[in-house]
Amino acid sequence: MKTKAIMLTALFITTLIFVACSKESGPKDIVRELYSGLEKNDVAAIKTKSSKALLAVLNDEKLTKGVEKQSKEIAKKQGIKEIQFTDEKVQENQIDYKIVIMYNDGSDKKDKIRLVMEDGEWKVAPAK
Repeated sequence: MKTKAIMLTALFITTLIFVACSKESGPKDIVRELYSGLEKNDVAAIKTKSSKALLAVLNDEKLTKGVEKQSKEIAKKQGIKEIQFTDEKVQENQIDYKIVIMYNDGSDKKDKIRLVMEDGEWKVAPAK
């Protein structure tokens, strides 16, 4: 009986680990990951979250300079504390968010961000 309980517990833990590791990022996670990349001045991470349309508008030089500028602004505000989602408009393959970025220095900034479904993944897109 004790062996059966141990086996069931091990199976349960293995299942939890599998589910946690296989969990796909949702749209809000993509926004958080984008801002984390900006905070870390990680251009490569930003590129992986960007749609083809956004990358077509921003060449590598513009993207690098823009990420660097945002990273410095975030650093001046002592980093990002949290991102609050205040509005969400969902269309077929597009989501528009209104967000508030809360900084560690107590300040905040309102922003808008658009995501589009591209090749089965949510990507940041230029907003019109």
